[in-house]
Amino acid sequence: MRLLNRLLWITAGSQLLLVSAAVGQRSVALSAVVAPTYTTTNYARQTLYPTSDGQIVEPVHLAGHRGATGFTIGGSLLYTYAPGWTFSTGLLYRQSSMRQERLPIAGEGSTRVSSRSIRLPVAISYRPSLKPLSPYFSLALLTDLPLATRLLATRNGEPTQQLRVRNTLNPTFSAQLGAGGYCQLTDRYALIVQPTLAYTIGRFGGATAFSPSFELGLQLQAVYRL
Repeated sequence: MRLLNRLLWITAGSQLLLVSAAVGQRSVALSAVVAPTYTTTNYARQTLYPTSDGQIVEPVHLAGHRGATGFTIGGSLLYTYAPGWTFSTGLLYRQSSMRQERLPIAGEGSTRVSSRSIRLPVAISYRPSLKPLSPYFSLALLTDLPLATRLLATRNGEPTQQLRVRNTLNPTFSAQLGAGGYCQLTDRYALIVQPTLAYTIGRFGGATAFSPSFELGLQLQAVYRL
């Protein structure tokens, strides 16, 4: 009986230590996020109609696979709820730009198309090792709330036009995978570097205007643990 009691006490003590260790690993952190991106989009004959504001403007026609360079920047909140596991959310600004040549029948010139959105990420990340330098994996759902698209139209012999295209408020959803590294610099500061790949899942409303795309990024996070 005494041996059984000792085993029970040892087991209970071990469980208590494990729980205490898990709770001790819980933490909240803030991070600054920046990521250069490259996006390839398959446009199904989409036409942009700029707001004229009293100017003489012409529509911009997009079709086929097009590439665009851009960036995301913002901040996030990270909550480590178990050893190696982190939940995060944040607020990001995203912009990507490409150049569209003018139709030959209209003459020489081009338009720089800059798509912009407010991005709301929700992610779960896993760090398999608690060593100062370790792998870091993440899976995220991205919600993009579109802002007005900016156009910079350049025409030979004509003034440069700065235009905009109003967008609906229907959000676009994407799934993102990331795999990189976590570097613990000090007790409070860390650096996360992750190549990422995102694919647009769909759009809430306006399905006929939806254009599937892939987004490659190199996400950098400077983390400060509170």
